[in-house]
Amino acid sequence: MIPNIPNLRQENWSGITLLERESALQALANYLAREEGRPRCSVHAVLMEENTRGSYSHDAAGIGNIKINRDLVNRDQPYQAVETLFHENRHAYQFHITQHPELAESEKQLQDWQMSEEGGYIQPEELNLSTYRFQPTEADANRAARDRTDELYEDTFQDQGQYPAYKVEKEQQIADAEELAEFELGENYEEEARQAVQSKYQAMIDMEQDVTHNQAAEMQTGFEEVEPSVGEAEEELSDIYQQDPVPADKSHFTPEALEAMQNADRKLAEEEAEMDVKLAEFYEEKGKKPVGDNPIEEVAQQMDTPTATGSAGEEDEEKSQDYDHYSGYGM
Repeated sequence: MIPNIPNLRQENWSGITLLERESALQALANYLAREEGRPRCSVHAVLMEENTRGSYSHDAAGIGNIKINRDLVNRDQPYQAVETLFHENRHAYQFHITQHPELAESEKQLQDWQMSEEGGYIQPEELNLSTYRFQPTEADANRAARDRTDELYEDTFQDQGQYPAYKVEKEQQIADAEELAEFELGENYEEEARQAVQSKYQAMIDMEQDVTHNQAAEMQTGFEEVEPSVGEAEEELSDIYQQDPVPADKSHFTPEALEAMQNADRKLAEEEAEMDVKLAEFYEEKGKKPVGDNPIEEVAQQMDTPTATGSAGEEDEEKSQDYDHYSGYGM
């Protein structure tokens, strides 16, 4: 049974701050990580697109990061924010299983999650919403999130207030999604979505093999073209040495031409000196002192450059991070 984290109760959630709510979600994530025997994920309430509930990602070192749409955390009801946490936590568990195959429940489960982890995951915008929703990792995360949310609010908290209405609404959303999936993918929509993941994964493997094969072929062709035999190389060098050198034509180096070249050099030097004087006057007028030999670089260094601060800076920093895997949770 999930532990009683007081601030996740409806009656407490509505009276605490955003930071306290985020802390309660982090406590739940920590418990789940301990329960599943894996490293914990950091949890953050962040601004996200309206149709995105949350996301899970991990970096090359396997460090997980769960983001939950701040709009959900700001609601007076905790239910959707908590269910989103359960959903994204399940993605963290799926990744953990791919790193520890001996813990998988079945070979099929392991294969499905590995294909998703290794490039087969379908993003919402790739095919259609039903393929995204009912691919193996998303279908599993949706089921796990529903079960754990019921466990927390029906069993642990025994919430008889607002949770029953929330559950009815969620079940209607699931029924609508299944109806749409039957329309878009047919009666066996989960298997069709699974095949889409397999197809994407196999296409990626085939492309990588083609690239490797082409690179190997190009290298072999290059060696054949640039590696003549020792005898052929010596013969080519001998031919070069036996050729008569072509005398250089110096007829254009007349006294008049040389004098014209010298006059042009002097004129160029005078123009550069004049430019230096003008630049010095410019800096003196602006009250700025050059510090090197490149005036353009100096002006750039002396200009005030605006820096990102606050949430905008944090958002840019997040966008700059590279993740090996990303799973989004949409409406």
